[in-house]
Amino acid sequence: MKQTIKSLYEDINIHAIPDNIKEYFYQLTFLNRELCEIKPFSSSHSYDNIEFYLLERNHIELKRYLKQKKIIDETNTILDIETIAPYLVEYGKGFHKGYSEYESTLKTDKSLFTISNKETAYQIFSKIHSFTPEHNRGQLPSLYIANMDEMLDFENDYKGKVLFTATLKDYFFLGKDGGEFYRAWQIILQNPTIFEDIFNKHFQKSEPKEEKQIEIPDLSIKDIPKFNLLQRFYLFKLLGVETSIHQLKTDIQGSKYKVLASIMGISPDNAKKLIGNSYKKGITEKDKAEVKDFLYRNKIEL
Repeated sequence: MKQTIKSLYEDINIHAIPDNIKEYFYQLTFLNRELCEIKPFSSSHSYDNIEFYLLERNHIELKRYLKQKKIIDETNTILDIETIAPYLVEYGKGFHKGYSEYESTLKTDKSLFTISNKETAYQIFSKIHSFTPEHNRGQLPSLYIANMDEMLDFENDYKGKVLFTATLKDYFFLGKDGGEFYRAWQIILQNPTIFEDIFNKHFQKSEPKEEKQIEIPDLSIKDIPKFNLLQRFYLFKLLGVETSIHQLKTDIQGSKYKVLASIMGISPDNAKKLIGNSYKKGITEKDKAEVKDFLYRNKIEL
């Protein structure tokens, strides 16, 4: 028997939703609401007779990463559109659990104080307020990232790339969080008048000040260079971090390597090679120049 989920848009008039709620809802899409009102959860997905929903933006990203061979399992095997299916079944199971049990998490007899409707509404709001495009809880492919510089058993074509690691357990819990997220939005859209004041308080637009505005730097990830491991270690040297590692007081052999490994997210063996200048063939002058150029463009003097 197929396990189904009620559509988020059933029995609601999206155009009657207050603007402050609707604008925040449409931030879940790729496009600006003023340009095109695309439904964030455009269609359901079904695996092994289990129906669930993904944000359209995340469904597109998931397919793209599969096509680019960027998702691997626990044995470092590249997953494709067919082999990802068991993981999506687990996501669907978790989604159903989170969706069906979400309301029970809002009601508890163990609370010291009586929970009012207003406090419950704030609990639901806090669930959807955790979403940002950079931190999209419960929405695939928001998974654990592995840097392939340290996975020496992979073919050279995959070294240095950022991959996403998938496990059945992770997909189940991501699905559970995704189901709770979906149900929270469903409750809000079905009861918009209860949440309108909450959205107003959190997203009210402040009046522009006449005083001089402080320039806000662009901190988007697109401006971060993709340095290789040797370049990152070279930057550590320029910043004096390597010197601090050498000055650590310890009698345990390998402790310094483990400290460097934990900072840089690499294996202790690679940390040992970096400190001993025996990692591969060493950094090239071209790679050094790229690091120095990065510091110069960001007006950093060492």
